[in-house]
Amino acid sequence: MRTRFDLSGFWHGRLELDAPLNVAAPTPVRRHFYVPLPWNKQIEDLRWPHDAQELSGVVRAVQSQNFRDVNRKFNEGRITYRRMVSIPRSLVESSGAGGNNGGTSAGTVGGSSPTSRRAFLVFEGSNYRTTAVINGRKIGTHQGGHLRFEFEVTLVLQPGVNKFQIVVDNYRKRDQCPQEQFNWQNFGGIYRQVYLEWRPTVHLAKWTVNPGRDSEGWFVDVSADLSEPTNSRVHAEVTSGKETNRVQLTGLSELRRGRVRFKDPTVWKPGVGGVSHFHLMLEADKEIIDEVVGSFGFRTCELKGGQVVVNGEPVRIAGAAMHEQHPGFGSSVPGWQVTRDIKLLKHAGFNAIRAAHYPFAQEFYDACDREGMLVLAELPCWQFDTFQFAEPKVQELCTQMAKAMALQLSHHPSIIGWIIQNESRTFDRGAHEFFSAIHNAFKHADPSRFTLTAENPFPPQHLMAAARAAGSPAGPLPPTSQVVDAVGINCNAGWHADKAEQLPALLDHFEPMLDGKAIFVTEIGAEAVAGMRSVELQPWSEDFQAELLCRHIKAVLDRPWVAGFFVWAFADYEAATVAVQGRSARGIVDEHRRPKLAFNQVRALLHTLRPDQTMNPAMEVSEPDEARDGSETL
Repeated sequence: MRTRFDLSGFWHGRLELDAPLNVAAPTPVRRHFYVPLPWNKQIEDLRWPHDAQELSGVVRAVQSQNFRDVNRKFNEGRITYRRMVSIPRSLVESSGAGGNNGGTSAGTVGGSSPTSRRAFLVFEGSNYRTTAVINGRKIGTHQGGHLRFEFEVTLVLQPGVNKFQIVVDNYRKRDQCPQEQFNWQNFGGIYRQVYLEWRPTVHLAKWTVNPGRDSEGWFVDVSADLSEPTNSRVHAEVTSGKETNRVQLTGLSELRRGRVRFKDPTVWKPGVGGVSHFHLMLEADKEIIDEVVGSFGFRTCELKGGQVVVNGEPVRIAGAAMHEQHPGFGSSVPGWQVTRDIKLLKHAGFNAIRAAHYPFAQEFYDACDREGMLVLAELPCWQFDTFQFAEPKVQELCTQMAKAMALQLSHHPSIIGWIIQNESRTFDRGAHEFFSAIHNAFKHADPSRFTLTAENPFPPQHLMAAARAAGSPAGPLPPTSQVVDAVGINCNAGWHADKAEQLPALLDHFEPMLDGKAIFVTEIGAEAVAGMRSVELQPWSEDFQAELLCRHIKAVLDRPWVAGFFVWAFADYEAATVAVQGRSARGIVDEHRRPKLAFNQVRALLHTLRPDQTMNPAMEVSEPDEARDGSETL
């Protein structure tokens, strides 16, 4: 029914680094590049012209603008992948190849039989602008670095050898999302799976699986969008626990809907998990011509009384933020490493992750589903300002990304909310209207989850204003707090600001303004050089970081009206502006996941909290069992 042809492996590559910057660099770089893996992780030996490097013994400031230019030079460019791909005649002839579809949308499909097939080139992640050419014909261009996209290639492929050329550039620009300025590594190229997929001419193009609960019990609403109008029937088979129920989806034209009820399903729980499974089948002439399978979770989530309530039980959020990064894999973090990271966070007592600042791979959300880890997924609107607010094409791009996020990720029970922006100048003109459109896009596509922002509460000078605050609370809540369902506050008091006491003062200042709306502390923390210790709690030491984090966590937990907090960050990561040896040292573990002092002290704090402080059954780490997913305990 569906056939996949994996395109992983080595491709011939030509990499052109960012020429306009006045920094010496070898360009172009011609070599084989592995896919999927960012090209940044494959040219370490070319980052410096060693024979020309000055070895003066003088230590230079790493935060100088020249160093930022060097960092950008060696992490920004255009790569051209080329590869000859041999495709069996049986696959190509089943799709009626031989024409040109002329773009990204579906062209005329050879043959009208529902059992004939169409071919698609699918990218799970490619950063940032991707253009595909096959056999000399341009297939299409896509903008965006963190979500799945595809081009139809039905009429371009030919039996035997096909010439593939894929061009990916990760140049930063102000009218993109993320915009030109962002503080994480700008990994480039094809860094997630890429493959060809053949599907029936009439196939299941989009689908949603949304669980819920009413007075009659649990149910799941299933919808399926077909690639074109047909009289064919669509069935949904849903399995949860010991129950398997089936329903025929009804409706006109391409869209079909149906509801399946359950008496005693496996309920997804924080800290435990518990996934259920769906199977969608498209039937024609009493034969199944297309099918898709996947997992989801029976659970409810809402904001009530300023708290997160999951399955009717309040959950106090104790979370950590993380980037999709690893020193060995860059942004191509394998699923086994993701699972290890989540288990390490659970061991420390965390029950939530802020997936910052962009959509992660499906393997990450799958692992969170299995482990019962709550997730806030984030749109990469990072420090937007009046330029972006005044650009209609930027707003359109961001709203389309929001819709795609909801469509591709909403079946994951671990995701409880969408962060629509981080530290943008939300007091500026146009911000309210800009983020209202994004909020509405999320709510229209997925009304079951809440939205929030991660605000910097010090207008109007943005981050630098924190340095002058000296313990004084900010002014009013940002205007965008009226747009979203919950407010998120990034407060680096004690690190970027003068006094650690700013955080409790800030929260107490905002409390009377909330009017029942939930508030999260979406960022707290400090940098710590691994191995640096200080009895005097000197900045950059592990002792300073641990003390600051524990003080701030206690300040949050002493205020029961605060929905929760997120430590910044789980692990050290490569940043766009270098802090320590090429990395931000904000992690409570280093880049190789070796714990710092803060990891152990935060763990001790979270595991000794009073029940009235945690309000959270997920603080106790649950071991996997057969009831979670039907598999044997390892």
